[in-house]
Amino acid sequence: MDLSFIGEACKRNNVSFALASRIEDLESRITSSGESLVVTDLTTLKLDEIRRIVELSTGGHSKILGFYPHVSKQIGVTAMNAGVDYITPRSGFRSKLNSLLS
Repeated sequence: MDLSFIGEACKRNNVSFALASRIEDLESRITSSGESLVVTDLTTLKLDEIRRIVELSTGGHSKILGFYPHVSKQIGVTAMNAGVDYITPRSGFRSKLNSLLS
């Protein structure tokens, strides 16, 4: 999936963001860069990793936006229970992004 539209949408809405799929990259971006938004594909993370990024973002000012395949509803439920700020199926992610950022 081409994710270049995320950067474009964030620029339009003056939002700094981090996009990463590995937990190490997410941890680094949250703790060192202080990004206001962390965007991740929830299918690439395990439950304990999702909890870890929620824990890290709570200490700062980052919000987490996670997307997942619409056929994997359990991933969305798991992320919601873990405390991810914004969760959306991948199919609606592009169309909802601008409203989430504004």
